[in-house]
Amino acid sequence: MFYLIGVQHSVQSIPVKGLETPYHTEYRACLEQAIRTYKPAVVGEEYSQDSLNRAAYREPQEFFTKEIAEKAGVKHMLCDPDFETRKTMSYQSQYCWSLLIAELWHRIPDSERDLLSRGLEIVKDIPLREQYWLNELKPVLQNDIIFVCGDSHIDSFAELLGSQKIVPRVIKRKIGMTPELIQQADEQIQFAKANRDRIEEIYKKIEEENGGTIPSPCYASLLG
Repeated sequence: MFYLIGVQHSVQSIPVKGLETPYHTEYRACLEQAIRTYKPAVVGEEYSQDSLNRAAYREPQEFFTKEIAEKAGVKHMLCDPDFETRKTMSYQSQYCWSLLIAELWHRIPDSERDLLSRGLEIVKDIPLREQYWLNELKPVLQNDIIFVCGDSHIDSFAELLGSQKIVPRVIKRKIGMTPELIQQADEQIQFAKANRDRIEEIYKKIEEENGGTIPSPCYASLLG
């Protein structure tokens, strides 16, 4: 069985000095209870060393999910691609899509750019990323697994799992998310679903104005 927990990424790391927010406490209680109940062989997560480094920009952080899993005697796996791997996957990110949209000959209104850039990430990038998680987990798919990911991935990743005849079960969603974040995430996903043709139109315009290809991710130059 494949068990899913949807979170805001901020709960996946914790300051080295170990101070828990109420959201951290909610997450820890949920994951500990899930481990006791389902006795998984593996706890995997959408997280990487690069993710931890970003979280530690202002204050040293450590892997919170790993701490919980290993304390319970369960194998832990980081499953998200790092920056270098994302570059090889041509994973743009919302930020890079936004810059590409801004460079189009016909200006896209600022009011639409944020939704379109997030829509492009949802439609073009996220499937690559979720397939990467599944590939990372292939060696352990014969076991029961708990997987932690950003809440906005829950429906699409569950659909991918189902397409591979893997039965997913959602344990809990929206841990660590404020009402504002929940509303924003819901609006972005609904926009991507309702405006697929518009998103594809912008994708083709970006291709056409860049010689028939999508440029390398804008953060590639930072990776060496």
